[in-house]
Amino acid sequence: MITKVSGKNIDKFFFYFVVFDIMFFPYLRVFSVSSSMIVIPIWLFLRGKNIINDRDFKLSIVAIFLCLISFSFSFVKYQDGFQLRDGGVGTSINMAANTVVLLYMFLFYVFFKSLILRYSFKIDKSLIAYLVFVLFLAFIFYWNPVEYFKVRSIWTMYDNTIQVSDFSNAMYRFTSTLSEPNNLAAICVSILAYVVLFDKTTYLVSVILIFLVMAIVFSTMSSSGMIIYLITMIALLINDFLSSKGGNRIVIFKLLIMIFFIAAVFVGFSMFKSTDVGQIATGRVSDNSMSSRYDIWMNAIDFSKIATSLFWGDGGLVVMDGKEFNPHNGHLHLIYSYGLILYLIFMFVFFYPALLKIKLSSFFFVPLIICFTINVGIYEFRFAGLMALLIAAFNAENIRISRI
Repeated sequence: MITKVSGKNIDKFFFYFVVFDIMFFPYLRVFSVSSSMIVIPIWLFLRGKNIINDRDFKLSIVAIFLCLISFSFSFVKYQDGFQLRDGGVGTSINMAANTVVLLYMFLFYVFFKSLILRYSFKIDKSLIAYLVFVLFLAFIFYWNPVEYFKVRSIWTMYDNTIQVSDFSNAMYRFTSTLSEPNNLAAICVSILAYVVLFDKTTYLVSVILIFLVMAIVFSTMSSSGMIIYLITMIALLINDFLSSKGGNRIVIFKLLIMIFFIAAVFVGFSMFKSTDVGQIATGRVSDNSMSSRYDIWMNAIDFSKIATSLFWGDGGLVVMDGKEFNPHNGHLHLIYSYGLILYLIFMFVFFYPALLKIKLSSFFFVPLIICFTINVGIYEFRFAGLMALLIAAFNAENIRISRI
């Protein structure tokens, strides 16, 4: 007797396969793609009819169309090439990677939102498992950076291993399975805020996750990540006191917990500073300055380029005066790469929900917005997928609540 597989079971399989692929699975090196890049189009073909009337789906289709228009026009605009930052000659092919990642970010979002809204799939355990997985890799990095980069090669797009010749500077930083340490720090802190403030996990789990993410952020040597982490800790403490019930004893107990936490942080930081990673990280943070970032932004602001980037942009990279330029700002990068209209759609789909009603439960948007503003972030495939997952789950839950 043949058992009929329900639509929900099919959707559940696709949903968790894509979630696990983003979090844990390596790339398919034969095709140099993620498994999700193959699976999501299949799901859209088989089950996508259920989302064609969704507003965000329609906006995403417009955004994808504008992405492809900008990318296509780059073949005409830069047919003679342009200078890459490494001094080589770039072509429109160099634009493809960012275009594909941004296109899939919109697909991730509508995919996750549709299924979470329909079936109330939970992601909290998967997110916690992801943080534990990242911490495991971080411990390998603390123990032996050379071995970490060998292990990390399992998750890279190509079969290459970074050779650590001299671990006396911040060139070799922990990135887990991502490629950019600042992105890793931001997404881990965002997951922490989501699980604790929005998903409202238990107090014990919250405390464990706070220390877990602290160890991860330290390992990235990311100054922006450490600042985001500290800001998030303040939000967590404020939420803890606002939600305290039970009178003076509970308040005193939580004050003692806070004192213990602060002491543990100082002890942990002292131990961290004594390691090779800690010495490099603290030196890097002390040498960092936001003034250099401001200088880049000021040089990147070109009102004539903004005016000519209304409907389309450069196609995936930012080209100024015939040279590739990194504005280190997601807002400018999107406008210059794909046009002002796509930028507005992106901001409406991904960040507008957080502005509708500002509250602590939506604080996980803050690390994402900061990362987008100072590091771009969204052109990192796994970062883009995780960001889309968090926001889709948040929006789906709010829609579900509003319908009750």
